[in-house]
Amino acid sequence: MQTLLVLLTLFQTPHDVASVVQAAPRAGGSESKRVQVTAVRHAGGIGLDGRLDEAAWLSAPPISGFVQSDPVQGAAPTERTEVRVVFDDDALYVGARMYDSAPDSIVARLGRRDAQLESDYFTLYIDPYLDRRSGFYFSITAAGTLADG
Repeated sequence: MQTLLVLLTLFQTPHDVASVVQAAPRAGGSESKRVQVTAVRHAGGIGLDGRLDEAAWLSAPPISGFVQSDPVQGAAPTERTEVRVVFDDDALYVGARMYDSAPDSIVARLGRRDAQLESDYFTLYIDPYLDRRSGFYFSITAAGTLADG
């Protein structure tokens, strides 16, 4: 089992729970449906230690039900993935647990920042304008190589 954490900066919000929209492609089509994702506010510190067993992580509902993008676009995944989203006044915290029945086959190539690598990776896309055209992405490979844009 591989667990990756991504730390992102967040706009300030006065709410205790922020809802964001996640787009997931439909099988066999280019259109996507919108899925509601809930980020939970946490007042205490978050340990960035690769563990998702703190109260903050456990209070956030898991996001699952992802679909493949490779090798079969829109197909059901062969492995389970759970993502949890927590925020405080300064940052958005995304914790992802990607299960793998054959962890010895995880491709973890190290490379320069923002390099396109043939490696297993986790990418978070943020569409703050909900226009599906402009936004940001943050990516990390199994070896820890970062990319953003």
